[in-house]
Amino acid sequence: MIKDTLCILIIDDDSIDRQIIIRALRSSQIICTILEAADEESSLLLLKEHTVDLIFIDYQLPGNDGLTVLRRMNSVGIAIPIIMLTGHGDETIAVEVMKAGAYDYCSKSKITPDFLQKLIQYSLESYASRQKILQAKERIHKLAYYDSLTTLPNRTLFHEHVAQQLNISLINQESLALIFLDIDHFKFINNTWGHSVGDSLLQGISTRLQRALPEQFVARMGGDEFMILLTNTTITKTEEVVKTIQTILEPVFIYNDYHFYITSSIGIALYPEHGNQMDFLLRNADTAMYTAKNLGRNNYQFYTADIGIALAESMSLTNELRPALANDEFLLYYQPKVSIKTGRIIGAEALVRWISPKYGMIGPDKFIKLAEETGFIITLGEWVFYTACWQLRQWQKRELPIVPIAVNFSPKQLFHQQVLSMIKSTLNATGVAAHYLEIEITESAALENELFLQSLLQELRNMGIKIAIDDFGTGYSSLHNIVQYAVDTLKIDKSFIQKATKGNSKTILLVSTIITMAQNLGLSVIAEGVETEEQLALLQKQGCDEYQGYLYSKPLPAEEFIQLLLKQQ
Repeated sequence: MIKDTLCILIIDDDSIDRQIIIRALRSSQIICTILEAADEESSLLLLKEHTVDLIFIDYQLPGNDGLTVLRRMNSVGIAIPIIMLTGHGDETIAVEVMKAGAYDYCSKSKITPDFLQKLIQYSLESYASRQKILQAKERIHKLAYYDSLTTLPNRTLFHEHVAQQLNISLINQESLALIFLDIDHFKFINNTWGHSVGDSLLQGISTRLQRALPEQFVARMGGDEFMILLTNTTITKTEEVVKTIQTILEPVFIYNDYHFYITSSIGIALYPEHGNQMDFLLRNADTAMYTAKNLGRNNYQFYTADIGIALAESMSLTNELRPALANDEFLLYYQPKVSIKTGRIIGAEALVRWISPKYGMIGPDKFIKLAEETGFIITLGEWVFYTACWQLRQWQKRELPIVPIAVNFSPKQLFHQQVLSMIKSTLNATGVAAHYLEIEITESAALENELFLQSLLQELRNMGIKIAIDDFGTGYSSLHNIVQYAVDTLKIDKSFIQKATKGNSKTILLVSTIITMAQNLGLSVIAEGVETEEQLALLQKQGCDEYQGYLYSKPLPAEEFIQLLLKQQ
């Protein structure tokens, strides 16, 4: 759509020719303001002072010809439709000026009001069409190469940039660093406060990264993951950048009335030390980042060969998890729970073990997390629950003494849509009474989807199943969580027991407070990881109800556990 009033600039050193064009414009139906310039220099001044809609340039100007002026204007980004004027019609010149970026070409001898009006209208419409196409291309480019939430380069653009910089670094024999940044506990923030809060945090983090690292290539890879590329760097320079990242994330993030303190886990891979191809560097930076997470988060790690070996072992175990269940490689062991007052076994915790033909005995610390990450924990958890129930039923059939068995449920199991029907069908299939079972949940699970979990746990308790919060004191749960979920038991994490017997007065006070608080709420308290008489004596003094740990017995296979139970009869 053409504007009601145009601003047209005529660049021609011949004043008579300029007047011919001006008279034709005045005689046409085009309403316009006309600017005149005799050379390139004066035309540029006018362009700075006015918003020009269209330019006529004489092909033959003094000093620089019109073609040179046209090319210069295009090179400096003057995006205005330009019509080239010449004293004679020459198709060769016409082709040349159109290639140089002119919107049209006109012989001065053809200038009439009607012809000029049509020429201007055509040029402006062509310009508008081109601008729409360019804007559409820009939008497509942004969608393809930039993150819509943070406006940072996305994964695709980052990969292309890294590939280019690797070639440059190879030629110049320079080092590169890929810094993989992951925000700690971001999923918890999203799930608890909602995605709008999470999105706002991501935007705030992106802004801080861009301001702190203006010379670095920062990209959002997706979710809460960011990548920073450092060129021509050293280990020292890279560590300085990483420490800068940690520092800028320290100040509180505020969203409405919420205050968030953010930390990050960072992995670093260097070129050429940790790989000479992009895929290797990305994978190794990712691996180093997960190592930082496993070491407690809020730290950074450079990739090492040891990390790579650990990853290979982890991948190997992951690949063998599902076949292991089909091949009956998993077993349940039972660790006694003991009354501190009587010294008698009053329950047991079912603990899964993996007996691999290839690796031997594999502890749960090595495969449970892998099962969580792959989703296999749902299938494995069902097997554990069924096997514990089946074992109870077998002991009953043999008229052996039995005690309640506790089974651990991971957050993924608890929030699986079929969890309740799985529990009910297992109890029906095995014929075990619900009061012989206890389900242990972690503190972190108690913070996810509170309404659903409250309903689920209440239904389980109505069935007769008891509920325990495992590793109490290591997570984020509160008295509110304990009361609203109406749990039966708190299990004090073994780290508190170990610290308490090392003379840590604050830890002793904390243990005493947990025990008193729980008992006042009508809950029983069990201490985990009790290994010495000194620890047991401390728990007796503080009035703890139960304990489990190597002091009494390590986890035992089913038959050994039942023999231990028979011995106390």
